[in-house]
Amino acid sequence: MVLTHLILLATIAKTVAALPLDNNTLPLYRSDVHFNVQQAAAGAVPLNKQLMGLSIEFGNTVDYFGDVDNPNTFSKQLLQNIVDRSRSPAILRIGGNTQDRASFCENCEQTMSSIVLNDPNDPKGTEAVEVTFNKNLFNVLTNNVPAGTPIIFGLNFRNNSYSLAQAEIDGAFKYIDQSLVMAYELGNEVNLYGDIRPPDYDVNDYASQMREWIPRLRARSSATSSFQFPSFAGPELFKPDMSISELVRLDVPQSIPGIEYFSVHGYPWNICTDEDAAKVDLRNLLDHKQTLALLDQYSSEISAAKPLGKKIHMGETGSVACHGKDGVSNTLGAALWQLDYALTGATAGIDRFFFHNGKGDFYYSTWEPLPTDTLPVPHINPRETDEQRGNRYYSMLFIADLVADLKVPRIAPITSLDSSSAVHFAIYDNDQMEKLVILNMEYFNETTTRSSREFNVVSSLGSNLRVRRLTGQSSDARTGVTWAGQSVDASGGIIRDLSIENISTGLVTLLASEAVIVERG
Repeated sequence: MVLTHLILLATIAKTVAALPLDNNTLPLYRSDVHFNVQQAAAGAVPLNKQLMGLSIEFGNTVDYFGDVDNPNTFSKQLLQNIVDRSRSPAILRIGGNTQDRASFCENCEQTMSSIVLNDPNDPKGTEAVEVTFNKNLFNVLTNNVPAGTPIIFGLNFRNNSYSLAQAEIDGAFKYIDQSLVMAYELGNEVNLYGDIRPPDYDVNDYASQMREWIPRLRARSSATSSFQFPSFAGPELFKPDMSISELVRLDVPQSIPGIEYFSVHGYPWNICTDEDAAKVDLRNLLDHKQTLALLDQYSSEISAAKPLGKKIHMGETGSVACHGKDGVSNTLGAALWQLDYALTGATAGIDRFFFHNGKGDFYYSTWEPLPTDTLPVPHINPRETDEQRGNRYYSMLFIADLVADLKVPRIAPITSLDSSSAVHFAIYDNDQMEKLVILNMEYFNETTTRSSREFNVVSSLGSNLRVRRLTGQSSDARTGVTWAGQSVDASGGIIRDLSIENISTGLVTLLASEAVIVERG
């Protein structure tokens, strides 16, 4: 598809006419985006400016951010782009399975050292089984990321050693400015610990340990510190009693000072077994009704947490558990799913989403921080020639641009207009409607004809519009994805002029597998 750009001089942005349909598209399907704007405003909920954060596998922290006086400049620039566009840094959760394999050694020689078995029979076999870090890690988390980047720092609970967790938090209290630490997280997915806890280990045992450990750990410093918990894998997997709702019923978070954030983990699909891997299909990610059903499974967790006035995080998530699936997790379709999932989750009451990342075979990672055997430079997943044209990173830029100019962003779903493939959100600044987000989740690939939809937004935003577009060549495209006409170069910088479409008819056309932000012209 060829875009016809109308260049206006003396502006930093390109403006373009409405996208023409090429010869490989089906006739337009037309719909009116008509709804009660005031009624939707009354039901709108806060849209966190840091809606999309990053969860980094603890053992890959130095891979992502570099070492003392030697930052990973690619990662730092990608994070700086988010700050530049949204005016808010992305929150980094340093955790995952390897936080529960880590220990602090203040004066060990290396900032971080890991033992990795590279077990080909284990879908998580490239993760470290043992991690040691020294005081320099806190320097890295302060200086190798944009200034003021908030950190959620994971502590080891799997080893069941209070002294080990104490040494870790003592190091953090000593070597990092506590204003940068949003929260500490004690343990990762305790409900999956299996044979490293007694078979009858249950929510009461967990509650007892949290009531003892967290107050003792907080008391190690005069600084007031916050904690995030329980970080269970969900919804209510394997041990159904280990849930936020049960912990609230037992008065656990209410009785522990410093619990400020609730966290659940979840992935809609997984490749952890051959049987489950066979079920993974990009079409399922693109089905909005399946995303609604997934989020509905967390409704009891959300409703238990919200009355306590705390934030609730999807603290580790992604498209496909056990590192993602090539051809699914690293596609345009996955980026569209991420937008649908996070924005729909926001309307359901989830404050932030932390999408998981690791080095190497993590196909759901937002970017690869180091050269690989097949590509000689760090790159967004995936890479095309001398430019970085990825997928999930562009969904982060999408959200950054969505909230950048809003003082009090709020969001409302327009469920009366939604279907399995068309999704609509009204975006408000306080009570004033400012934008629409429209997703066309229709699947297509290079062997099928690309459909299109026309959305009439005159009744909500008028005729004169400005549109930014996330697009690519197919739902399963792993190259050639752009956001508002822009992509990322080999240094992590944004290249090309910003492409904004000027429309005077109030009609917005979306091809299959596209997403747009629409605002008044």
